[in-house]
Amino acid sequence: MPRFDRACSVSIGPQAGDGIRVDERFRIAFTVNQDESTDGNSASVEIYGLSEDTRNLIRQEGQVLVIEAGYGDQTEVLTISEVTRSLVMRQPPEIITMVEAVDGGPTLAAIRVSLSYEAGYSVQQVLEQIARRAGLSLRVAPGVNLNAAYESGNAYSGTVRGALDQTLARLSADWSIQDGEIVIKEPGQQDSQTLVVLTPSTGLVRSPEPLEDDTDGAGYRVEAFMQPRIRPGRLVQIDSADVSGMFVCRRVTHQGDTRGGDWLTTAEVFEA
Repeated sequence: MPRFDRACSVSIGPQAGDGIRVDERFRIAFTVNQDESTDGNSASVEIYGLSEDTRNLIRQEGQVLVIEAGYGDQTEVLTISEVTRSLVMRQPPEIITMVEAVDGGPTLAAIRVSLSYEAGYSVQQVLEQIARRAGLSLRVAPGVNLNAAYESGNAYSGTVRGALDQTLARLSADWSIQDGEIVIKEPGQQDSQTLVVLTPSTGLVRSPEPLEDDTDGAGYRVEAFMQPRIRPGRLVQIDSADVSGMFVCRRVTHQGDTRGGDWLTTAEVFEA
């Protein structure tokens, strides 16, 4: 069932949680796209009716965007992203501040790292160097073994993306940036700590749409009233008239507007 106690807040500042914060008392329209690729997740938000001073603060360089959404006092962080573009649009009588951001995008493209390590260094130690110099934290999924040691010393100078690709090339492991963390996991590995159950009574909208993906195989596109806990890698249990089973989310879009329209999560899920 749709819920009407929608809650949303947006923070924009030099660090996550700092700076300007606005909530559902303003009109906020947002879209957050997330997947497990190395390109960086994207987010955009439009905020209506901000003062000139607030608009100017938001448009300063080097800002971090945090979007939270949910219902009542049960909200979840949808994204922590680096602002790549901000502008003011005038649609009289409205003044709209638009912000676009990418999770790790500027870090991957602009920040360069120089690494050098001796024989005996482990992959874990090299990844920790990369994360530290990129200003990101490192999260390694359970079961991923990063203890393999380099038989000879090596050096690297280049982008963060190149450093991660080179370091993990010798392992069967994937990487992506999620909410300011470098996440290392096995290909196709799911986050078994979080399970979201989708049924018509918990918000499932319409019947799941069958999908076929060259990499992930058979799956479904599902649409539900806002489900902030659905994230790439997390388990989703579907129980509907046409589809029943356990799936893992690979891609998801969260979209909402505090002044109307649908408050939706659209996810592509595949057999776990």
